[in-house]
Amino acid sequence: MENNVPNLLSLENKTGFRLKLILLIRVLISSFKGFLRDDCLMKASGISYTAIISMVPMLTVALALLTITSGFNEKQDEIFEQITTFLQKNEIKIDISPYLDTLKDLVSSATQIGAVGFVVLIFSATAILRSFEAAFNQIWNIGSPRPFLDKIIFYFFILSVGPLLSVIILGFALKLTDKLRPSHLYSVRRDSANFIWIAGERGTLIKIDESGKKLAKLSDLDIDYENVDCIDTEKKEKVKTCDLPNLKKETFIKIRNKNKNLYVLTQNGVLMNSYDGGPWKLTYFSGVVARDFSIFGDNTAILVRDNGDVFSYSSTNGIRNYNNFIVDDRKVNVTGAKSGTGNLGYLLDDMGNLWTTRDSGMTFTQNQISTLRLEDLTVVDETIMVVVGEKGSIFKSTDSGKTWQDISYENVTLSKIWSVNDNGNIVLLVLNSFDRILFSNDLGENWYSSHDPENGALLSLIPINPRFGFKTLHPEDDESYDGIEQVASSTTADLLAVGEFSKISLGDLGAQKITWNSLSGGESFFSLYNFLRLTLILVGIWSFFVMLYTMIPNVKVRVKSAMIGSLLTSIIFLLFIYGFGIYLKSFSGSTVVIYRALAAVPLFLLSIYSICLIILFGAEITATLHLKERYLDWDFYSDSESKSNNLFIQALKLVSLIYKYQIDEKTLPSEERIKNILNIDEHNYKLIKKKLLSSSRIFLTEDGRIAPGSNITDFNLKEMYHIFNGKMLIEEDEAGSSFLDLNINKQLKDLQNEINTSLEKLKIQDLIKE
Repeated sequence: MENNVPNLLSLENKTGFRLKLILLIRVLISSFKGFLRDDCLMKASGISYTAIISMVPMLTVALALLTITSGFNEKQDEIFEQITTFLQKNEIKIDISPYLDTLKDLVSSATQIGAVGFVVLIFSATAILRSFEAAFNQIWNIGSPRPFLDKIIFYFFILSVGPLLSVIILGFALKLTDKLRPSHLYSVRRDSANFIWIAGERGTLIKIDESGKKLAKLSDLDIDYENVDCIDTEKKEKVKTCDLPNLKKETFIKIRNKNKNLYVLTQNGVLMNSYDGGPWKLTYFSGVVARDFSIFGDNTAILVRDNGDVFSYSSTNGIRNYNNFIVDDRKVNVTGAKSGTGNLGYLLDDMGNLWTTRDSGMTFTQNQISTLRLEDLTVVDETIMVVVGEKGSIFKSTDSGKTWQDISYENVTLSKIWSVNDNGNIVLLVLNSFDRILFSNDLGENWYSSHDPENGALLSLIPINPRFGFKTLHPEDDESYDGIEQVASSTTADLLAVGEFSKISLGDLGAQKITWNSLSGGESFFSLYNFLRLTLILVGIWSFFVMLYTMIPNVKVRVKSAMIGSLLTSIIFLLFIYGFGIYLKSFSGSTVVIYRALAAVPLFLLSIYSICLIILFGAEITATLHLKERYLDWDFYSDSESKSNNLFIQALKLVSLIYKYQIDEKTLPSEERIKNILNIDEHNYKLIKKKLLSSSRIFLTEDGRIAPGSNITDFNLKEMYHIFNGKMLIEEDEAGSSFLDLNINKQLKDLQNEINTSLEKLKIQDLIKE
């Protein structure tokens, strides 16, 4: 078997795919041997330790610079929340909130340190990069590292420009993929005439009847563009003209109905209002990025900004900013608004307060029902209200909000709640941060899983009449729905829900189950959007490794070698991510039991060490591709990448060049000059130099130049051959061996004598004659 392996990996008579496959196997085997020879297991341990020590300074510097240059500070809470939600969605039961809070504090304080502290921080932050450079230089057999000052400048450039460049590229990629993504649908509501309205991204605003027949879209609506009410929110006054956003590109975030009025709000502050199906009137609030709104009383609009500020507007009283939402000398951020009957209205905030108004928003009373952020409220009837919020908070009141009962469920943030009357029984439905819908038919005493977001979350729902069969619905379709194909004649349901990727589903209420049927939309794995998104992720990972392997080593790495090596490394990295994800889902529970609050630490250490191993193995692959002799001039059983014959030829060239350079240039060549002219890789050069120095055939001067160790006329090729090939065809102690007792003995001796005679006659000076 051992003898068959080298034969199988031989390049003789191999072409096409077989040749490429054998070369790939050779590269991987040579890289693995180099991985072991260079002791990368221990190197990864050292780099992991350095990474742990320098990670906080590195993240602090990178995020601080990113905060200064790109306004990252405004979005860091959202990003940290997305990280936590990602772990929860994938059932990774680790609480990293304390670590994120600490990192947030460090980033905030990093901009306040002095010059000396900043220098120390930069030095600590670049430690991991310096560790990688030292490891890469050894893998590439590079003897001279970068000067210390050059390292600091180079790595500071990476830390400062890298995060900013990543944000720019990520933003471009998100915009590119979003253009191919189906529009998200954010709100569905019924009007006074019992028609259903659906609102979402990219100007999606459609009107349908109870059976799902499409009646109108945005371009079909009678919109009064001539008499727009333009409100300057900074000056709190109405202005004559304004630059109205293009409604066809707007995101409609919410629909509200009050009496016979239907209201629709866009993210950029355009409020549309239609009374009893009549023309639509527009009110534009300039400079507003809206999160939510509601209608208090007859015509008072309460708008909640994305930053948590809130203001009211009515045609009679104008605009009014609220500055009285202060608790313990801290301004609270309003998270949502909800209207009640008559002039009753409610606001929720991030400190667990419910603010109630009974005069259409003129005055509010505070009722703190939690210390956690509250997200949404449903008013079941005149006495029953339910509030949901952060970390699974659920609070129920059965006395119109005077007292509240804590019926929290699990530890997952709940972002929305609905209440539905199912034949006299109240059904509560909540949407959590996993994008799952849970429901309860006993006012929150017991909860059941209802909908898993396999191909998109459901974000809004309303009850519908189950007597009508609902048709398929495509919000972005411009064609008439008169001849639409029926999904099934018996497709009836109690709920109509809309959500991500234009997803529209029907829900049939059961005792402990809601059966959902998807009518249209939803995320598809084989869609162009998904294909492009996955491609960009792969390209991003691949580009990171390409830059890592071309910029960190102190040598000019061939781009082609780095590209191929990075591709193989990216595949290994993705396989690791997939396997590590399975491990976290399957075994992290036992880790949590053992380590409890410190469970994140061993998992973090394991991930860091594994990533360092992958990076180093990728460096070995790239170095092997860069130094082709490692896999072309190759011996399966040998730990040396270069055979002695190859070294002998390269040594002849080197010695000849030294003598010729001395004759032509009247001076001695430097080591760098020799390596550049002959294009010898660092590894082979070290082997040749060591043998020539030990045999006194060359020596090094104090200024780093190479001098010949003997007269050119005294140096013959027989001596060189013995230096690099050791013994000849036959040694004296082998003369009496049984093998050579055959007639082969004399023939080999004769052949050896001829070779010795030829090599003795050939001098180094003969190789450099003009």
